[in-house]
Amino acid sequence: MYVCLCNGHTSQQLETLARSGVACVEHAYEILGGSPACRRCVDYAEAILADAGPDAPNHNRTMKRSVTPEAGAPAP
Repeated sequence: MYVCLCNGHTSQQLETLARSGVACVEHAYEILGGSPACRRCVDYAEAILADAGPDAPNHNRTMKRSVTPEAGAPAP
């Protein structure tokens, strides 16, 4: 799923970076070739990096996230 529409970054790309140890959104975007432009995606991207990172309890599984990419607010 697309997380950042400005740069075209996907949740799969961010999960891959998280599993390799990237925990900072700005660093992840730099690796992917961009930077957060409108910044609407930052909270969701941070949640993905935290959920899929090497210190996450089930980092090899897809995690449910509590933040929606559109609004940046807790999911119902």
